Amino acid sequence: MNKPDTLFLLWTSGEVATFDEMVFMYALNAKKRNWWQEVTVIIWGASATLVGNDNLVQLKIKELIEGGVKVDGHPAGIHVFLYYWTKLFGTNEWIVKLPFIVSVSTTYTTP
Repeated sequence: MNKPDTLFLLWTSGEVATFDEMVFMYALNAKKRNWWQEVTVIIWGASATLVGNDNLVQLKIKELIEGGVKVDGHPAGIHVFLYYWTKLFGTNEWIVKLPFIVSVSTTYTTP
């Protein structure tokens, strides 16, 4: 699942300066300058509130996405769940996707 050429930035701060001067600049440059093949910014905690309330941050998130940076806004519990799930069952692609496939099929097939 994780290759050595993949960077995950866990962004937890609710401060605009931290986003502007670290997360945004590093993520965008890491992708544009090919420091890393894949770059993903994980929005977690206070940063989710900032993204929801600040239009300038939203525009910069859009710029990251357009620049090829992946942005992950899943609830924090998903990452904890996936950590233990992959420890128990491995990182094969279909194994990682299985709980979500079951969840979606259950959601749409139950009355």
